Amino acid sequence: MKKIISLILTFTAASLLFAQNAEYTALVKKAKESESKKLYASALAYYYDALNADPSQKDSEDMQHYIQLGNTINDGKPGFGEYDEFSLYDDWVVLLKDFERYWTENPPIGVQFEALEKGNIDRANRTISYSVKVWYGYSPKATYVVSKLIGGLDKVRRDDWDGVSYYWPHVSVYQNEVAKDGIYFRDGVALFRAPYDWRASSEWDLSDRIAPASFSMGIIWDDRYNGKILYEFQLALVDENGKILAKSTDYERFDDSWNDGYGYHDIYTFSGISPEVMKIIDAGNIKIVITKATLRYGKTTVRNADYLKDEWGKLQIKEYNPASIYINKKGKEPILEGK
Repeated sequence: MKKIISLILTFTAASLLFAQNAEYTALVKKAKESESKKLYASALAYYYDALNADPSQKDSEDMQHYIQLGNTINDGKPGFGEYDEFSLYDDWVVLLKDFERYWTENPPIGVQFEALEKGNIDRANRTISYSVKVWYGYSPKATYVVSKLIGGLDKVRRDDWDGVSYYWPHVSVYQNEVAKDGIYFRDGVALFRAPYDWRASSEWDLSDRIAPASFSMGIIWDDRYNGKILYEFQLALVDENGKILAKSTDYERFDDSWNDGYGYHDIYTFSGISPEVMKIIDAGNIKIVITKATLRYGKTTVRNADYLKDEWGKLQIKEYNPASIYINKKGKEPILEGK
């Protein structure tokens, strides 16, 4: 019997290792294919995923190449090779466009769930509500990739670089093209035109600018304390077997970044919880999951962000696989605000 158990454990470990290696190999292949097309932002992201798929490869030749690529971009080159005054600009535009496309397809947002809290009791219907605070930020992968591009761009960008804003990635490299033809989804990139009083912070006046929608998170608001990000989610509480016990019934959005707080967050409410489900929740035998994730994009026509909610439903929607959203389980620090 011990031999059988040992064989089973050995086989299981070998199977997991094989799957891990297969995922690593597939991601490195994607990274190299991206490099061959000079899609270096995508390549960085795929190499990052490969290392996370198999951390034992950190000293491999592929991962040393990954580090070299990141350093090359951070030093001001838009990829491997030599560049003159003109090709430097041209290839930086290609790099920034690739970045915006990649993060439209692979959301850079990260979320963190706080502990569930009991809310109002409805004694007439014998139900109770629960709520959970959800923090938002950029995922570690997005923060890493954008830091390399910003680091390099800050070293070489010139004032005569058409379309390349000092405020990138919050102002899109497509800004001039969209201003001409009004197309807000182009080359796989979802774009957003903000209200006239849009700002990323008190010293940034980004009024009426065009942004990659995926990186518009947390820089517009309805009023001082009510943040309005372009991502929206639906949550559910599931048991140990993945069965849905409750779905979120409402949420309220906040912004405490002005008061040295952590920034943008929602409070989701789960109403109508029965005593039976309450027992499962209170025993800690549940998990919070994302069941729907969307990104709004397009053009706003209001002159003041206070009225953005009036035409929120007019914006176009891109839907994501909920599994693609990064969920932080280690504390607030790994979810970082980009530039």
